[in-house]
Amino acid sequence: MIFKKTFLCGFAIVIFACGGCGPKKPDGFPKLVSCKVTVTKAGRPLDGAVVILSPLSGGGEWITSGKADPSGVALMKTTMKDFTKTGAPEGKFRVVISKRVDVDYEYTPEEAAALSPSELVGVQQRYEKRMEEARIVPAVFESAMLSPAEIEISGSTADYKIELNDYKVK
Repeated sequence: MIFKKTFLCGFAIVIFACGGCGPKKPDGFPKLVSCKVTVTKAGRPLDGAVVILSPLSGGGEWITSGKADPSGVALMKTTMKDFTKTGAPEGKFRVVISKRVDVDYEYTPEEAAALSPSELVGVQQRYEKRMEEARIVPAVFESAMLSPAEIEISGSTADYKIELNDYKVK
């Protein structure tokens, strides 16, 4: 019985002492708002799409991003150094979205090493063509400078829906 009490007390002390363990919130970390971004294409959720919010002005040493779940919802998280917290800062953002299907290489590295330079150019061109065909999100959405999707976050919660087909892009 004494062993149980001693063990439990010791365990409680360890848990209590470690309560402050982990990365500390760095100076300059922004105030966050709960934020979800739902991404769809032709009404279908884009499971696995990566969503990044790029500040239209200012910004800081932090990055806000999320990965869409099977329903297309990306719960945004903000990271600065080794500290991450759920939410996004208030402000205006360009929404960067990417999702691709994996494309296999035509040759192993060993096989490719035996090819001539002109053969390698052909292999690279074919690979780039397959990568373009595997693109699910139009390339313009993958650019923080060119993405047409923008949102403004303010208030206590933010829930945005982005339907890629609503944007007239090539």
